[in-house]
Amino acid sequence: MNEAMGEIANVTEYDVKPEHREDFEALLRDHAERTLRVEPGCLRFDILLPRDASAEKNPTRILLYELYRDEAEYRAHTDSDRLANFREAYKDMLADRRIMLVDVT
Repeated sequence: MNEAMGEIANVTEYDVKPEHREDFEALLRDHAERTLRVEPGCLRFDILLPRDASAEKNPTRILLYELYRDEAEYRAHTDSDRLANFREAYKDMLADRRIMLVDVT
């Protein structure tokens, strides 16, 4: 039932440099809290810490799951100064980042 204006989710996987793990997680938690507080179109913002065997190989892997009411709300988030500031704050903390945008059905 997802139409062009249906819910949309962002799943992001971060590979954090080991020396920045705690600082990055704190920064991400603050970003999640603020996003939920000031963006009514953000329905969910979860931080996911892997527990499977791959977590033992890469304990600095962090994922996030954001759910938005529709693509317009997601675009408002991605175009925000707050997100730009968040990205600037963590730019030297990461080894890699992968973003997957998905339609929710």
